[in-house]
Amino acid sequence: RLINLSELTPYILCSICKGYLIDATTITECLHTFCKSCIVRHFYYSNRCPKCNIVVHQTQPLYNISANEGTGHFKPLEKKFVRVSGEATIGHVEKFLRRKMGLDPACQVDIICGDHLLERYQTLREIRRAIGDAAMQDGLLVLHYGLVVSPLKIT
Repeated sequence: RLINLSELTPYILCSICKGYLIDATTITECLHTFCKSCIVRHFYYSNRCPKCNIVVHQTQPLYNISANEGTGHFKPLEKKFVRVSGEATIGHVEKFLRRKMGLDPACQVDIICGDHLLERYQTLREIRRAIGDAAMQDGLLVLHYGLVVSPLKIT
């Protein structure tokens, strides 16, 4: 099933600036996430979470934030375009990306076309048919990918 990107939007927006998260940073006390610059600026004036209003730290709220790092450590692919059969599935594309980038199996790879999150079983031909010309650019089906990296567990 195609998932419209607008369904995911609430999870990738900063509630302070209302824009997409930039340098996502999470408050460790309540797990709310904001743009790094937004939450740092907010903590100059307040020691409370802007979303749930809990006291993050009595005197130093910046001690209790954590950068959501992980995706910044990847380098871009050398080839931005790959020619494949229309019968190739999103699962094949994901497998290709995993090999090319040397991704850890725990890393989640999300592939989107336009504003649709794609499923592993979908073929490129089906996607082209379902989304139509909006999916095409210069005669090519345009896909984008995102990586969701699990945080490191410290033991």
